[in-house]
Amino acid sequence: MRIHSTVLSSCALAACLSSSLVLHAPSAQANVAPNTSPQTAIDDRLGTPVSLPITRAVLFASGVGYFEHTGTVQDDAVMRLNFREDQINDILKSMVLMDLDGGSINSVNYAANDPLERTLKSFGVDLSGDPTLAELLADLRGAEIMLNAPDRITGRILNVETRTRAVGNPPQKIDEPVLNLVTNSGIRSVPLSSADSIQLADARLQEELDRALFAMVSSRDTEQKAVDIRFIGEGERRVRIGYLIETPVWKTSYRLDMTGDEPLLQGWAIVENTMNDDWKDVRLSLVSGRPISFVQDLYTPLYLARPVVRPQLFASLRPKSHDRAAPPSPPAMDSRHRGMGGGGGGGGGGGSRGMLFGDSGPDDEELAYAWQQSGVESVASGSSIGELFSYDLRQRVTMPRRRSAMLPIINDHVEIERLSVYNADALKRHPLNAVEMHNKTDQQLMAGPVTIFDDGMYAGDAQFDHLAAGEKRLLSYAIDLDVTVNNRPSSSSQMTQITMVNGIVRYVRSLNYTQEYQLTNAGSRDRTVVIEHPITGNADLIAPESFREKTDALYRFEVQVPAGESKTLAVREHRPVQESIRVLNQSPSELQQLIRGGTFPKEIREVIERAIEMKSEINVLAADEKKMRSERDEIMQGQARLRENLQAVGADTNIGKRYLNQLMDEEDRIEELQRKIREIGETIDEKDAELRAYLRSQTIR
Repeated sequence: MRIHSTVLSSCALAACLSSSLVLHAPSAQANVAPNTSPQTAIDDRLGTPVSLPITRAVLFASGVGYFEHTGTVQDDAVMRLNFREDQINDILKSMVLMDLDGGSINSVNYAANDPLERTLKSFGVDLSGDPTLAELLADLRGAEIMLNAPDRITGRILNVETRTRAVGNPPQKIDEPVLNLVTNSGIRSVPLSSADSIQLADARLQEELDRALFAMVSSRDTEQKAVDIRFIGEGERRVRIGYLIETPVWKTSYRLDMTGDEPLLQGWAIVENTMNDDWKDVRLSLVSGRPISFVQDLYTPLYLARPVVRPQLFASLRPKSHDRAAPPSPPAMDSRHRGMGGGGGGGGGGGSRGMLFGDSGPDDEELAYAWQQSGVESVASGSSIGELFSYDLRQRVTMPRRRSAMLPIINDHVEIERLSVYNADALKRHPLNAVEMHNKTDQQLMAGPVTIFDDGMYAGDAQFDHLAAGEKRLLSYAIDLDVTVNNRPSSSSQMTQITMVNGIVRYVRSLNYTQEYQLTNAGSRDRTVVIEHPITGNADLIAPESFREKTDALYRFEVQVPAGESKTLAVREHRPVQESIRVLNQSPSELQQLIRGGTFPKEIREVIERAIEMKSEINVLAADEKKMRSERDEIMQGQARLRENLQAVGADTNIGKRYLNQLMDEEDRIEELQRKIREIGETIDEKDAELRAYLRSQTIR
């Protein structure tokens, strides 16, 4: 390993891998290895490296895919898989491993995702913090090194110190690191600037340095992470590796050829292989539906902060003499003996074995034997896919990595009915050419676009949502210019079931909605027009009495329109609305508007008219009362000003006497207003009570 003698930077370390550490003075052309992603070779001692191809792929519409490698291994073997860093969490969450013929899964090894600084601190040579050469050598105090400066020197590092010396002309002082070594001939001081190369004599330290350098380079490689799977056993055995990773959502597109008596539907799946492995003769399944899938970070190590408990310190005690013990009492089970019973349960009792181990259960050998027998058989067995639907391709698929393909999944005849579909929200004047397609295949049809052909020519595009087997769906694909539509809406209302009890008028307002659709067919062939009419909330359909079908939002009515003729469809809906009015809470003008706009019986109309008269009288009195209160308040505000003026000029002056007379006249007026306000208030109360009594006495049903 070669690095600059002045600064041991991460960049230099990452570029220099060798079997020993050699430091030399910087040269004009430094040999730096390219920044490549390292891959450690598989240790042959762990098993024979094997490569198992992908034999099965299951792609889900939820954006994940299940992939399976199968094959045979001989004796102990190691299989390496490479994944992107962002795929490791899915691997740790979903990987399924099987050694089917008596072998077992020993381990799954992968590079830890510890923070780099934490990883570097774990090595015998600490490269965290980007140390300089002097700092690195200071951390290696006591280590034996061999140094050329330029003579070869062997010794142990005592320390690194900084000395000041003068250089240049005129002289300038600079600080220079100096390495102090303990050699057979004594302590020698070597300026680092004169050192040509340094080699570690301890092979263990050299290995730690190499591992630290490799960790630094590996931390920058986020594209590929190696996962090694070790199989343990004897002889030839079948093995299987399965895992779930994020994949592009597979898509579908369709072609509907309406030519002839048997329309043909052709469906294609669009699939991408974004993996690093080629697919060769892979059994491919495409699954519709969206099973719940999520990502959980299992790759990043988790560390929990623990409290620091300081040991208790006790002061020394003075020696003390003790009296002789009393005679022993009858034996009794103390708390410690009582705890022995609970100790077997895992630590509740007092015995040391109870606290540490509890009920041990099967020993380690039994557990190890169980694992070897099962070969990780604890993985849950497969089950029905339930509500999901799978397209299993009959032929195996071959697709290079980073490539896409269109794969045929549907090629069946379907039933269609040619229609013209009118929806005023989609197009005001014309319906759309459409077909109602009946999925008579035994397969679910995923949502996707449909390209429609008629008589060998392109007719238009449509799309549909998920279509189950046996379902029908409308597909509109072009504008039908031969058919024009005029629609005229109208509405009316009528009061029914009118009653009056305790001054509350209750009635049912019947709201009637009518929409007339006039259809004119100027074409040369008859048309079946389906009119999509929006459903009015809480309304009952009066006419027509039947409809073709009904959705959550609209009716579909069918109208046959012969060539060159016109037809009219009237859609009538009725919605009853219950309303109530409390007469006392309405003003006379509001009541006038009510009897003018509503169809009330004569008896109720007379009661309301009488109530209008009585409320009008009350309103006149209330207006007079308000006017008097306003006058009173204005006089009282003016009196405050007169009293201030009177106090300023004195009551004996001429102007003071005038102020005094004015105050006396205003007091008389205030008393008169107070009396009238009181009398009007009493009258209002009487008339209000009279109105309430009158309304209570009127019951009309």
